[in-house]
Amino acid sequence: VAQSMFRLGTPDPAQRHAARIELERQPLGEWRDFYLDPKRELSTGPATTRVLFGLLALARARRVADVTEVHSVLNRIPVEDLGLTEQFVWLRIIGLCRETSPEKGQGHRAELIAKLLSLLKRYTREKNRPAVLCVAPEGTSDELRRRVLLLLGELGAEELPALATTLLFQSSQQED
Repeated sequence: VAQSMFRLGTPDPAQRHAARIELERQPLGEWRDFYLDPKRELSTGPATTRVLFGLLALARARRVADVTEVHSVLNRIPVEDLGLTEQFVWLRIIGLCRETSPEKGQGHRAELIAKLLSLLKRYTREKNRPAVLCVAPEGTSDELRRRVLLLLGELGAEELPALATTLLFQSSQQED
């Protein structure tokens, strides 16, 4: 278990995937508490990457009892400072938690919307400046931006209509 947990922080996506699958096959009690530790320092880097992929494994277990704690850990992670791959993982965890128990995440709705808005700012074009396109194995920053907007819609964010209108008028992409 310890070796799998360590390999979750590697920069190689294939090794991270294999480590996550290996971790998911271990008894949940052997590793669950490590990833839900409320005292853990979370910023950026391999340690936070390990925690994110561990939370992904935990979210994939689909335990309603863990949703609130997973949300608490995710709210402590500075998502706007993470790399694109980690941001996709962060969004995937939110999605899995919402599928598992939408009502359990309602207590974190305001914090989640604030984090999503800060993430959206990072990938939104400014007037007279082209947007920077970032690419990761999971997708592009444009795809991440679209997923953030969809999640804001699911959460009923009051800011969404104004944001969507602005982004639509600034966009030259059919997908928007």
